Amino acid sequence: MVEGPGHFVIITAVGEDRPGIIAALSREIYELGGNIEDSSMTILKGDFAMILTVQFPKTLDWEELAGRLKRVEENCGLLTSHRLMPELESRREREGETNSYIISVYGADKPGILYGVSDHLARHSINITDLRTNTLEREGVPVYVMILEVDVPPETDWESVNAELTEICRRLAVDVTVQALDETIL
Repeated sequence: MVEGPGHFVIITAVGEDRPGIIAALSREIYELGGNIEDSSMTILKGDFAMILTVQFPKTLDWEELAGRLKRVEENCGLLTSHRLMPELESRREREGETNSYIISVYGADKPGILYGVSDHLARHSINITDLRTNTLEREGVPVYVMILEVDVPPETDWESVNAELTEICRRLAVDVTVQALDETIL
């Protein structure tokens, strides 16, 4: 762990998937004294995508970080970006103020499923903190699968929101299940 408050930086990288991308980027972060606190990495149709939250020491040389990311870009065929994260500590203090749920949606693929669900949640100030979608072939039929992790403000009438979500999914002809997220399992 990096001692002291330091700098929190978001780093993103995307490009054609190949072995060694994670090792190359994490080596550069390590050599700069960085600690990867949160990450999300996936392959989408053959392209690799990653987003990292990294804590660097206060003494971070921003030009050296940019140069090292440029080297990873050139060696791995990636596009990278980085930006300073302001006020991370205040965000952490607010994290415990919500109720978390996992929402699973499953059904015949068609346009508008993600929009219908995400628009409903946004109208109720429900934040989507993680989202994964995939389209699978089942007996020659494309099936859409979506799993969302959401944070619901405590003042939200979750029963009403959930009932409306069920109705939206019924109109979209997809199944929906919702369960409380037990954060102790994460």
